[in-house]
Amino acid sequence: MQRGELDHAKSPTDRDRASYFPENYLPVEKSKQWSLLEGDAEIAPGVEVVRVPGHNADMMCLRLTGGGKTVFFTADLIPTAAHVPFPWIMGYDLYPVTTLENKKKWIPQAASEEWLVIFGHEARTPAGYLRERQGKYELEPVMIDI
Repeated sequence: MQRGELDHAKSPTDRDRASYFPENYLPVEKSKQWSLLEGDAEIAPGVEVVRVPGHNADMMCLRLTGGGKTVFFTADLIPTAAHVPFPWIMGYDLYPVTTLENKKKWIPQAASEEWLVIFGHEARTPAGYLRERQGKYELEPVMIDI
C-alpha cells in the first residue's frame, strides 16, 4: 500500500470519507502487516505496482509480466470499458486532470505493447486488449474463464 494512501485514509476529505472505514485498515496497521510504499515497486518477480494518481493522490495499478506477456489491472484509472476514451473520467476522481494525463500515458503503452487490461468495475467486459484506430482507442474484449 502507498504510504500516502494510508495517511489519506486516516484523514479523508468530506468528498471521499465514505470510502474509508477505519475497521478495514486500522487492524492491519496495528498488527504491522502493511508493506508501505512510496512510489512504484516490484513486490515479487513479475509483479509490479505502479503509482497512478488521479482517482486519488496515491492510487496504484498492478502490472504482471511473464512468458512474454503483460497483464495490467487498471484499478480506477480505467474502471470500466466505457472509460477507455481519454475524456471519460469518473466523477469520483479527486484529480481528474491528473487522471487524464495518466490515461494518455498508460493507454497508448498498453495498446502498443499488447497488454491484456483488466477493469476493476466492469461486469460485462472485464478484460480485453486496447487497439488504436484513427487516433482513438477501442477495446477488443476477451473472455476470461475463471
